[in-house]
Amino acid sequence: MADKTFDVKISDDLHNKVMRMINSSGVTSKEWFEKAVVLTEIHGLNIAVGDHNEYFSELEVHTTRIHELVANMIKRKVYLKEELATKNEDIASIATSLENNNNEIAELHKQIDEMRTTNVNNYSLNGVLSRLVAEQEIQLKDLKEVISTKEKVIVSFAESLENSKIENAELHKQVDAMK
Repeated sequence: MADKTFDVKISDDLHNKVMRMINSSGVTSKEWFEKAVVLTEIHGLNIAVGDHNEYFSELEVHTTRIHELVANMIKRKVYLKEELATKNEDIASIATSLENNNNEIAELHKQIDEMRTTNVNNYSLNGVLSRLVAEQEIQLKDLKEVISTKEKVIVSFAESLENSKIENAELHKQVDAMK
């Protein structure tokens, strides 16, 4: 015998609630409705049979509590899955950030090493330049001494030249007088 469709008009809120319940139950719509019918039959028996009314009420309380517990466990599981997914995303983000930071640190270490090499080279150049400056100062001192000596020689030559000019002038006077 073929299955039949059961059409009933219900509010949007009730439809959404039933669909959420079916989806969260993990069974098909058909199986869910079959369970709902069984629960309704049990409830109907509870009302119809007066002798066992207390037992059925107690069974219904326990069954309802079991359903609530299972529903809460499923909700908790879904929440924990979502929380775990969020934590995994956070961990992946932190790992990416850590990797980027490690790359930046490696780049900074590379730059520091380059700067150290440059500083060593600069210290070497400073040493060479200091020696050159010292040598240049010595040479400058020697040149000043040579210049001082040459100036004395030039002054001496100038004085000799002046004396020679004076002597020459006197000699010219004597030559003129002899003429």
